[in-house]
Amino acid sequence: MPGSLLAGQRSQGGVGKGLHGRDIKAASSTLSRRINRVPRTELGGDSGKLDQLWEYPNRQIKERVEAIKDPIERERQALAHGATNHGWRIRIADDIPSEDVSNVLAHETAHIFDEVAGQIPTKGIKKDLLKIYNDLNNLDLPQGSFQPRTVKFSGKEYKYPGKKKLLPSEIKPYPKKEDPFELWAEAIRAYMVDPNYIKSVAPKVAQRIREYVNKHPELKNIIQFNALAPVGVTGLLAEEHLSQQ
Repeated sequence: MPGSLLAGQRSQGGVGKGLHGRDIKAASSTLSRRINRVPRTELGGDSGKLDQLWEYPNRQIKERVEAIKDPIERERQALAHGATNHGWRIRIADDIPSEDVSNVLAHETAHIFDEVAGQIPTKGIKKDLLKIYNDLNNLDLPQGSFQPRTVKFSGKEYKYPGKKKLLPSEIKPYPKKEDPFELWAEAIRAYMVDPNYIKSVAPKVAQRIREYVNKHPELKNIIQFNALAPVGVTGLLAEEHLSQQ
């Protein structure tokens, strides 16, 4: 679409090109009202976090609704109590090196794409989504040694399973119900940053993303994911082994 960002090849036979940091920032700025750098402690130890900006009728309702942990129920109750949604907010830990900010921003922006698209279904492609997620996040894949052990996250210890294929909730202590959202955020981030990689190792995932984003009435004017076949595997993301949640 004219005016939208293009993630992927520019011509038949060309090498797939990912979005630059400035492109990712442009997309996220279009979709979110605020992008803030905040202390990591404010994010519960995470590198980044996405939430929505709500205006509540009064403080009592605000405190009651924001105490709800489940995001879907929290949004439902906010609307039921007359709150007004003023859009998305992205917060990024202020100790993230400047060269890594775009990757965190891409992950959080990918969450918005998934939400706006109506939460993309994982049916039939979960194994491929797991491969992408583990390529980018599994602590043991680079060494090829898989040993259960205790690791720290946000100052707390938890048991790391040490397996070749792990769910997001096994890699970090997140609620299991968030697994599909984290799988899609990393897959969409991969398509934005290294389209050649995802079209090579998980073409069905790439196709599903195009189906839900490229024709979406709002998202199609912000980004287009190119469908041309990849040339080789760049491996950029896997080599960097980024974990930007």
